[in-house]
Amino acid sequence: MATLSTVRARIRTRLEEQAAAVWSDVEIDEAITASLEEYSHLFPREESVDLPVIAGATSVDGPEDTFDVLRLTLGNGRVIPRRASPVGNSSGEELAWEWFAGTIHLSRPVEAQTLTVWGLTGRAIEQVPEADIGVIVLGAVWRALQQRGVQDFKRGGSMGGMNASDVIRSAEREYGRAMDSRRRRVRSRAMGAG
Repeated sequence: MATLSTVRARIRTRLEEQAAAVWSDVEIDEAITASLEEYSHLFPREESVDLPVIAGATSVDGPEDTFDVLRLTLGNGRVIPRRASPVGNSSGEELAWEWFAGTIHLSRPVEAQTLTVWGLTGRAIEQVPEADIGVIVLGAVWRALQQRGVQDFKRGGSMGGMNASDVIRSAEREYGRAMDSRRRRVRSRAMGAG
């Protein structure tokens, strides 16, 4: 299982920097966070959470850090369907739900109970599959180089006499190839499972 410190060390190896001479730990961690956020949105983690609701509730705050809700069940196990586009009067509408701005909105009030919510969430570095840590490392390297290039440009300098934009583009291409490879792996598994 990868940790923040092991990923940071791999990034420093790629940047050929053993100690924090050019990039501070904070800058490296910021690059890791940005790479992890992108990865999480492309390859989210599915999670189920129980949420208590009070009697008469028509909305409930969704689980923290949830990108999307996939399924909702009542305390008795009954699945509540996702709400389609409402048509006409809602007085006869069956119980349904919709997800908006971090809140689950119900079409009708419910009794006090616990709802089970299946949703898509982000990942912590420890939750990234070991086979994908290299993608996170490449993304963070590209972002660290990009940020350094911006800082050097502001100061009117360059990256050790090299053309900074070429170094950054090279890192971006390598990261892009790794992400494309990861996407193909997901698609081929999903197609093979059917």
